[in-house]
Amino acid sequence: MGGSYNTVNFNVNYFKNCTFDIEIKHMETAINIQTVLTNIQRLPEAKLSEVNDFVEFLLHKIDDQIITEGIQKLSSSSKTFEFLEHEPDLYSVSDLKVDYKKPS
Repeated sequence: MGGSYNTVNFNVNYFKNCTFDIEIKHMETAINIQTVLTNIQRLPEAKLSEVNDFVEFLLHKIDDQIITEGIQKLSSSSKTFEFLEHEPDLYSVSDLKVDYKKPS
């Protein structure tokens, strides 16, 4: 992906003296964040805990996916079982008692 990026800075002050800045490089993302923040502002404080729990769940899910993909990448490039490539075949088709074939 190439092209120019717009940088948008938010200074959000929604809840009791809670201020933070967010720097965004994609205008579409900035609009989505603004919508989410506006919706969060409309929630009663009692529901903020639920929103936080859900966000933590999503972040955990993303972390798990990143870890799984990393493990898959490591294991696919691993040479742990390389020795098996040089092993002689111990059995052949003639050793089978029953030859299972896929239906045509």
